[in-house]
Amino acid sequence: MKKVFLIAALLVAMAPAVAQVLVPIDITPLYRRSFTARYELIGGEPVREAALSPDGSRVGFVRDNDLFVKDLATGAEMRITHDGERNKIINGATDWVYEEEYSFTRAWEWSPDGQSIAFLRFDESRVPEFTMMRYNDGLYPEPYTFKYPKAGEANSAVTLFVYDLGRRTTQLIETAPGPETDIYIPRIGWTPSGKLFFYRVNRLQNHFEVVLGDGRVIYDEMSTTYVERPDEKTVTFLPDGDRFTVRSEAPTGWWATYLYCIEEGFIGVEPSPDDESPDNVERFLENPPDDGREYFHFTLADSTVLHGWMLTPESFDPAGSRRYPVLMTQYSGPGSRSVFVPSIGVGDRAIYEPLLRAGYIIACVDPRGTGGRGEAFKKATYGNLGALETRDQIAAARWLGALPYVDATRIGIYGWSYGGFIALNSILKGADVFAAAVAVAPVTSWRFYDTIYTEIYNGLPTDNPAGYDDNSPINYAGLLRGKLLLAHGTGDDNVHVQNSYEMAKALVAADKKFDMMIYPDDNHSMRPHGSDHVREKIVDWVIANL
Repeated sequence: MKKVFLIAALLVAMAPAVAQVLVPIDITPLYRRSFTARYELIGGEPVREAALSPDGSRVGFVRDNDLFVKDLATGAEMRITHDGERNKIINGATDWVYEEEYSFTRAWEWSPDGQSIAFLRFDESRVPEFTMMRYNDGLYPEPYTFKYPKAGEANSAVTLFVYDLGRRTTQLIETAPGPETDIYIPRIGWTPSGKLFFYRVNRLQNHFEVVLGDGRVIYDEMSTTYVERPDEKTVTFLPDGDRFTVRSEAPTGWWATYLYCIEEGFIGVEPSPDDESPDNVERFLENPPDDGREYFHFTLADSTVLHGWMLTPESFDPAGSRRYPVLMTQYSGPGSRSVFVPSIGVGDRAIYEPLLRAGYIIACVDPRGTGGRGEAFKKATYGNLGALETRDQIAAARWLGALPYVDATRIGIYGWSYGGFIALNSILKGADVFAAAVAVAPVTSWRFYDTIYTEIYNGLPTDNPAGYDDNSPINYAGLLRGKLLLAHGTGDDNVHVQNSYEMAKALVAADKKFDMMIYPDDNHSMRPHGSDHVREKIVDWVIANL
C-alpha cells in the first residue's frame, strides 16, 4: 500500500494552459483507492479529491466530507456544502462500496467553463456499520467502524447537485426514474459542450442508462442477467459535444464499441478489440508469452472446452518415469482471466518459482464464468456463484490427474479472495480429488460481501437464497478430508476476517483439523506487514503438506 501511494505522490495534476500544479504530500491511505494528502496550493490540514479548475485559477477539494473551492489568486475559500459528517453524509467523494466496486473516489467534476461543479451527496445514515479491531501495538485495541452494505442491506441514498459558483446556488438534479429510487449513479460528468450527464443503474444492475442533466436518456441497455458494471471507459463523449461511443456486450455477446449521437441515436459500430473478440484464444496462442507456460485444453462432459496452462520443473520428464505433485492456482471470478494473460504477477511468481524448484507442477484453468470468451460463457454462473466454477476446477484436477506424469494423490488448489472461495469449495466438494487447499482472504458466504459486487452476479438474498447458501463452504465443512490452510488479515475492509472466522468455527464444529494464519491489522492484500510472509508461508506449507 505504501509503495502505491509513494508512486501516486510523484504524479501531478496540471491545468492545460497554466503553471499551477497539485502535488500530494504526507499521503495517508484510506481504502483501496482513496487517500488524504496535503497540498501546498491548498495549505492547512489534509484533504482529498483535489482538482484544479479548467483555467487553473481555483482548486476544489473535499475536507471532512464537505466540498470546498479555493481561489488561488486571493486565497479565499468557498464552502459549497455544510452537512458533511463521518459515517453519515459525504459530499464530493464516494462511499466505501462505490470506491471498491465502481473504482472511483472523486464524486465531483468541474464544468468545462469552470463556472459550475457537479457533485454527488452520499447519505449513509441507513447503511449498516461494520467494526474492525485495530491493534496498533497499543495496550487496548481500538475499534474502527465504517459503513459497509452487505448483500441485501441498505445502500447510501445518492443525490446529484450542480453548484453555480457565480450565483452561489445549488440545484438538485432529478436522477430517479419515477418511483424507483434504489439506484446507483456510478459516474457523473460534463460533455465537451457543457451538458451535464450521469450514469444510472438499477439495484439489480440489469438496466443501465446514460442520462443528461435535463432528464433525457441518451443510451439505454437492459439484460436478462446483468449489464457489466460501467466505468469511465464505458462512455466517451467526442470533442464535437454531440457524438459519443459506448463499449458494450449487447447485442452480439462480445465487446464492441458503438457510436451514438445525442440528437439522432445510434450511428454505427466498430470491431471488437482483438483480446475481446470471438477468436481471441486463437490469436493469443498464435503468439503466446515466452515465460515458460505450456497451454492445454480439455473438454467437459457437456462439450464445454476449458483452457489452461502449466509450469513444469526444470528437470521435468514428460515420459512418465516420475509422477509430480500439482498445485492448481486460480481466481475464477466473474469476467476475470488467469490463463490468457500477458504475464504472471510478481506476487504469484514468489509462490510458483520456489515450488517449481521443489519439483511441483503449477497449473491454472479458467472455469466457466471467467472472461475473454464471450457473454454466454461469462454469465453461465449468474445466480449461482461458485457452482460451475467449483465443478470445473474439480474436472480440471481429474484431467490433470490422468496425465502420465502427474501424481493424482498429490493435487492441491490455491486461491486468494474469490479464488479462496473456490479453493475451499473445491477441497470440500472434491474431497476425493484434492489433497490440499490454500485459501487466502476467502469469501465464505456471499451474505457477508457487499451489495454492488454480490447482487450483480447473484441477485438479492431474499430472491435467491439458494444461490447464496448452496455454494457457501461454511455449509460443507464436514466434507473436509484433505489438508487446509486458511489465511486472513484482521484489517481487511473488503473481505472481512469474519469470513475466515465463520469458516473456522464451522470446521471446529465438524471436528476437522486445519491450519490458520492471522495477520493483525493487514488489509486484503496482506499489507502493510504480511505480503511477503504469507507467500513464504504458502510455499513452506505446500511443501510440507502436498
